[in-house]
Amino acid sequence: MDESEFIVVRLRRGRLTHILNLLDLAPSIRERIMALPPVVGQGPITERSVRLLAPGRKALDFLYRKYYTDNAMKKPIHSALGSTHPVGGTQITLFIPGKDRSGKPMDQDHWAGDALDTLGRLFRGATAFPPGRGVWRDDTRGGALLREVTVMVVSYVPKAEIRKRLPELRAFLHRFGREADQGEVGLIVDGNYYGISEYDAA
Repeated sequence: MDESEFIVVRLRRGRLTHILNLLDLAPSIRERIMALPPVVGQGPITERSVRLLAPGRKALDFLYRKYYTDNAMKKPIHSALGSTHPVGGTQITLFIPGKDRSGKPMDQDHWAGDALDTLGRLFRGATAFPPGRGVWRDDTRGGALLREVTVMVVSYVPKAEIRKRLPELRAFLHRFGREADQGEVGLIVDGNYYGISEYDAA
């Protein structure tokens, strides 16, 4: 590691460990970096500036792009728009199919409306997108394919809000699965798909 190469990164508390994990540094290098004293006299009390030694130009470029350029862009957009609410940076998508698990039509409008009301109440808003063609493989029926028209209900949520609302969200998803006789209830949170096929008792 060339100690002449370094970068001063303004980090919120806890970010330094996150950066080191992303860089996958050797333990000896991590220990040396964590032992470096903060650079004083920069940033408000809620932030700290760290003089961070980094192994090579690639790491420096990553740190600059991820934790300087990206973060510097967020605050001007927030203030320029006059936004008064937390940034809703996590996308939640719920799939509302048009059929039950046996292929019989179900009341899609009712459940799409119920999903909108639930996400609106929990997360301040949601949007139902026009129906699209979909397919689902039912492994409990020998891999039979169920083709249907699906509505997607989308909400953008501040990450801190999601965990606080998980019990209420779970209650709705499991009720939907039971009452609409769904083989699987599909939900995407922050790019990860969660399929629910066993439902809580009423």
